[in-house]
Amino acid sequence: MFSETRYAMNGELHVAYRTSREGPRDLVFVPNWFTCCEVIPENPSIQGWVEAMTSLGRLILFDQPGTGISDPITPGALPTLEQWADSLPAVLDDLGSSKAVLLAIAGAFAPAALFAATHPSRTTALVVLDGYADPMAERTDSPATEEVLAAVAAMWGTGEFVHVINPDMPWNEEIRAAWARMERLTASTGTVALMLPLVSQLDVRALVPTVRVPTLVVHHTDNPITPPELGKYVADHISGAKYVELPGRNMFHFVEPARPAPTDPPRWSTCWGPTVNGQQHLAAPMRHPPISEGVVEPAFHRRRQRMSPSADHGYRPVFEHQTHRHAWRSAGTRPPTPIRCGR
Repeated sequence: MFSETRYAMNGELHVAYRTSREGPRDLVFVPNWFTCCEVIPENPSIQGWVEAMTSLGRLILFDQPGTGISDPITPGALPTLEQWADSLPAVLDDLGSSKAVLLAIAGAFAPAALFAATHPSRTTALVVLDGYADPMAERTDSPATEEVLAAVAAMWGTGEFVHVINPDMPWNEEIRAAWARMERLTASTGTVALMLPLVSQLDVRALVPTVRVPTLVVHHTDNPITPPELGKYVADHISGAKYVELPGRNMFHFVEPARPAPTDPPRWSTCWGPTVNGQQHLAAPMRHPPISEGVVEPAFHRRRQRMSPSADHGYRPVFEHQTHRHAWRSAGTRPPTPIRCGR
């Protein structure tokens, strides 16, 4: 179903990627910093979600520099947010793809948001899955960051970490072993120790209002790691964004028991709204019921949704920013200084 791994060039960095067969649209699974596209489609926890996504279009998987089978990193040359965001156009250009739907999980919201803000004409829609703009925002009840990072590094390579952050996922020895193998192929313990402090300091709250693309934010109600307030913040600060809450405690949506995707194309394809000025938009769930059969149901296993009302159902015309720096300026702030471990 998936191609052999190929490489796109992000500057001087090689970015590994794979794709499923051609489809009516491109969907990019924007990864966090610990994935391996070589083994993701074969992971038993993810196969159902992958099948649901490939029923909607061509699914594109890639590894960010520093993880998986993309180029490694060194302590003296850690990647920046801008470099991570630039992996998206690098992969799309290598495929000859003009635009795509972005599926951003958890920490991957930051590079996905930066790409969407700077390349709105190449972003069909942005789907945020238990994402956040600042992982440490207003968290006074959580353990110290250093304690969390040390615990993650200690568990890395055993597969147990994914179960800790997804307590509702099916779990047995086969699943644990599959995740343990993927973790070891994703990054060494040393690389994890380098990357986690970098990731934990990402704060893109100033960038969020500059995103002007159709956006759907989906969050689990009882996620203890990234509570719904963080997802609501993202939805509240993106014009026209829709917020959907699903029951459960998991951080990852793709590890839940899979349900069959709909087989009647007219039922689920209507979630893609009308084409305006050559751009096809994501239909608004509050006024377009078929979206629950088109994106939310097959992708998130036909669970009952609780949707928050929104007064703004329109999408505003925007100008394409030419550089990442312009996006930060339009947010009224300076671009972030590249983060280094130990700061």
